[in-house]
Amino acid sequence: MRSGDQSSPMNRLQETLAEQLNELRQHIERTQRNSHTDTIGFTGTKNGMTLAQKQMVNFLIQRLAPSRVRHGVCIGADDDFHIICKNAGIFVVGHPGVNARGKCPARGVAKCDFICAEKPFIERNHDIVDNSWLLIGTPEGPERLRSGTWATLRFAKKQKKPYLIVWPDGIIDGIRGVVAEPSNLGADDDDDS
Repeated sequence: MRSGDQSSPMNRLQETLAEQLNELRQHIERTQRNSHTDTIGFTGTKNGMTLAQKQMVNFLIQRLAPSRVRHGVCIGADDDFHIICKNAGIFVVGHPGVNARGKCPARGVAKCDFICAEKPFIERNHDIVDNSWLLIGTPEGPERLRSGTWATLRFAKKQKKPYLIVWPDGIIDGIRGVVAEPSNLGADDDDDS
């Protein structure tokens, strides 16, 4: 049984994560004063997010509360991210990409509030980074070459743009190292029996 003035480990983890995200937002607002201070960019794989990634990205979006987000309008993780953001009532900007032949074989079905002109994938990914104050990435696994998700995260790092990596198990890596290791964030852990 728990005393009334003690909080559970999960509640403390959520509070710590919320404080760190607030500090990140304040840092970014102090150092990156431009028209994109309330826009979050996103990159992920065509295979979609794991349940743990979806839960963590949803938590981040709820806590950071951006007025708009940007994604690449592809199947998989972009569609997952789109649903999370539309459910939160956020304005969504789509950045469709095309290959060298001018085609996009993996175009998602998301209906964005605004669609930018089609651009080659690399240019499209750079636009997402350049027009956001924070990039969230949901890779399938360790860093590798020939991955649009990892190329976009590397570009954010090169541009000194803050970014968060949400790993398949829901752990967040960020510009300051590991931000949190939540499992079942938001789960009811108040068992007083």
